[in-house]
Amino acid sequence: MAKVSEFMTKKVVTISPEASVLDASVLMAEKNIGSVVVVDGKIPVGIVTERDIIAGVVSKHLSPEKTLVKDVMSKPLVTCTPDCNIDEAASLMQAHKIKHLPVVRGEALIGIFTTYDLMVARGHEYDRIQATIAELMKEK
Repeated sequence: MAKVSEFMTKKVVTISPEASVLDASVLMAEKNIGSVVVVDGKIPVGIVTERDIIAGVVSKHLSPEKTLVKDVMSKPLVTCTPDCNIDEAASLMQAHKIKHLPVVRGEALIGIFTTYDLMVARGHEYDRIQATIAELMKEK
């Protein structure tokens, strides 16, 4: 079974809980990503997604310049380890209705596993199964 570590993104974009939502939004736009992991020092404490910004700022007509990341971030943070298999990661994501799953080793953030990564991982599994079936058919 494929592991999260095989498909996760290792360069994770992070932000401080004291940063403004505007800072988070600009960072997400510049990097063309849907979330940033909120870190206190090097320890992940939350995540800010596009959905969090809409629900926590836009829908309430708050100022993104004055609203802090810590006030809109999703917490407690749902994480997995790099050894987690992709089916377990998919179950976590489905159970918590999330699209971005930070990957930690101990308390250290080492990557992020997204729904896109899950689709790629499942595609590789499908290709591997098809190759095995093709080999079995050749042997007959």
